Amino acid sequence: MSVDVNETLNNITSVECEQLSDITSYNFSIYDFVDDRLNDSFTYVDYIKLCVTVVIIVVALFGNFAVIISVIFNRLMRTTINLYLINLAIADVLISTFCMLVYLINNLTEPLYILGSFVCKFNAFTQILTGTYEWVNTYISNPELL
Repeated sequence: MSVDVNETLNNITSVECEQLSDITSYNFSIYDFVDDRLNDSFTYVDYIKLCVTVVIIVVALFGNFAVIISVIFNRLMRTTINLYLINLAIADVLISTFCMLVYLINNLTEPLYILGSFVCKFNAFTQILTGTYEWVNTYISNPELL
């Protein structure tokens, strides 16, 4: 005896579908939700953290992009040491865009983690990648330092 899937799907009426999607019958009162922090507005300390972090990120991005652009467009600046500085500037851009923003958002919404599992894994990957990137560039440029 075989079951016809199309026939079974056609037998489901729209009323049954509406009843399945109705969540008012579920009891969510047994769960402890942290909603006090979500309703709170930022304090002056949070605003100071936000302003200082944004200023640091903007200055870091501006300075590192200035280093990258000046070395790329000026032929006389293309030495081994300056190429190493470009690599450090790229690593610093990655840290200032990904790691500092994630830290700021986590700090402002401290009891909750609102960024999801992908950002959690990507942030750890970015930190490890930039650390490895800087170590490899240091070793390639001057192996006697290690």
